[in-house]
Amino acid sequence: MFPRPHLVALQALLALFAVPSALAQVPLRTPERTSWLDPRIEPLVLVRSVFAYTLEDQPTVTDPSGKSFTLDSTKAPRSAFGHRRGFVLEDAEVGLRGRFNELGLYYQVAIESVPREKDGNRSDDYLEDAFFGWDAFTFLDLRAGRMKVPFGQANLQATAERDLPYAPTLDVLVPKRQLGLRVSGGDPWGASRLHVGVYNSVSGAQEELRFLEQLLYVTRLELRIHKIMQAAGTKWLDFECTLGGSFAWTEESFDPPTEHRWVGADLHLHLWRFTLRGELVIKDFFRAENADGSKIADRGLGWSAELTTELVEGLLDTTVRVEETDGDDRALGFGASLSIDEAALQNKRWVTVGLGVTPWRFARISANWIYREELEGYSLDNDVFLLLTQLAL
Repeated sequence: MFPRPHLVALQALLALFAVPSALAQVPLRTPERTSWLDPRIEPLVLVRSVFAYTLEDQPTVTDPSGKSFTLDSTKAPRSAFGHRRGFVLEDAEVGLRGRFNELGLYYQVAIESVPREKDGNRSDDYLEDAFFGWDAFTFLDLRAGRMKVPFGQANLQATAERDLPYAPTLDVLVPKRQLGLRVSGGDPWGASRLHVGVYNSVSGAQEELRFLEQLLYVTRLELRIHKIMQAAGTKWLDFECTLGGSFAWTEESFDPPTEHRWVGADLHLHLWRFTLRGELVIKDFFRAENADGSKIADRGLGWSAELTTELVEGLLDTTVRVEETDGDDRALGFGASLSIDEAALQNKRWVTVGLGVTPWRFARISANWIYREELEGYSLDNDVFLLLTQLAL
């Protein structure tokens, strides 16, 4: 018999040789097929333009005292939250993406020629994505670079896949693309997925964290109910249900020290030709401590509910979204701002109805009517018509 130390070494050696055999039993990522050129180098092109018409250039508004007067909305910023009139180029992205199937490596680089911040205003941050990753096995995905923060359903949805022209207004509360590292993992059945990441910002982004030394920690858990049902032997035709929960935290340990926390929950339900999306986001901003050790917190809150109905499979669909967003739990008075573009603070309610046509899988046209109501400060009702044309490769 081998002495005990030699026996332990032999067992370790046998275990080492067993690793390749064990990995062979782990499901590999399905190889990607070519769409245009080659799976290792595929072009990315997105062009989105809208013809926008704001119903009223000089709407009648009412201040909190009940006095009515005329406000010139043409002086508001030309963003998703302000005045819109005429043809506007919303997105013009170009880039490359690819995957080396044998190695499990992938990458994506994209540049936006008309960059905008999350509130719809123009930005000088032209870099959209610049990341690479490794996902050879289905249970693990490692990614590093400039990417979307894994928080919330609306934030992670690709622009080209939106049924309506814009993401829900609650998206202004959520941290967006940042520079960092993300680790994602899940079970062999695909029923659950956990994303964990640490990020900081880039100097060209207006939505950056205050200091580049400041780190943002994000985690997101997704539960796919339909996968759980399939693993249990129950399967519904054309049914999908995903529940998501997200949390993010950052702290500025500088002068003055402050703290941000984000909490989100979302639902994606698809049954036959109906798709329901719902999301809730809460953002808490804690200011510097008072002399007695207490902290003052401002709370932003947003929610949205969206229903898409496929009228003609693959060709014609309609979407209705109801949403409300308030970036600050304090009531904003009449004198708070002379702008109707309070994207991050002023409480607002929007109702959007859209009719979309997809004549070709790379092209989309949609007509959208948005009823916008300001619930704080100015009492303002404003309707907007948007005709969207999109080309996405």
